[in-house]
Amino acid sequence: MNRQGKRHITRCSSFIFGGMILLASILTGCEKEQVPEDAGPRVQLIPMNDTLRQIIAENTLLTNTHCWYIEDWVFVANETTLTIEPGTIIKIIKKKDTGGGLVITRGAKIIARGLDNWPILFRLSDTVQDCNAKWSGIVLLGKAPQKHPYAFTDNITATSNSSGWAYGGEQPDDSSGVLQHVRIITTPCKSAVTINRPLDGLLLMGVGRKTIIKDVVTDTARNSYYRIENTPLK
Repeated sequence: MNRQGKRHITRCSSFIFGGMILLASILTGCEKEQVPEDAGPRVQLIPMNDTLRQIIAENTLLTNTHCWYIEDWVFVANETTLTIEPGTIIKIIKKKDTGGGLVITRGAKIIARGLDNWPILFRLSDTVQDCNAKWSGIVLLGKAPQKHPYAFTDNITATSNSSGWAYGGEQPDDSSGVLQHVRIITTPCKSAVTINRPLDGLLLMGVGRKTIIKDVVTDTARNSYYRIENTPLK
């Protein structure tokens, strides 16, 4: 189990005055060591099964000691935090009829802070390579105001946990966590066809300004990619 710092750590030290310990009115000096808000929770659960399914409802840590698998859609819910170590490899097993991927619901967070030379890797693997399959990838759902709804997500919610797709609100400074030095590798279509939906990869809906999205690359495995680099969210 990995233990990481809380938002602040309080240290106390007692003072001795005149060689006597003041029992009744002991003087205590305290100082607070500031720790970044995105440092992650103190107590985290490391799953025993390497395949993640349905709902993550506890603070969870994915280590880089082996490959992890996401089957269908997995929702990080209950305002918990999913932390992913640098160098971790996660394979998303998507289906033609439902798609698949990782959804960070409103109030929950992801802390995926890779390194420049050791990124976090998400790989979307198809059971069927079909360009008409449902959208798949990583979704961040926040509490910030959203001007326009994403109509294409109606097709996703119709075949998955629709209650977990709520997004938007009145908190523009909301944070859905950190995605930094993350690479998302998608499967290219067999033929050059036009599909009426966004490309698989990363989807941000109602995400607030305090969310950090930096050096995120989506690669179609054909040396064609786009990069999100230090982009402020508005």
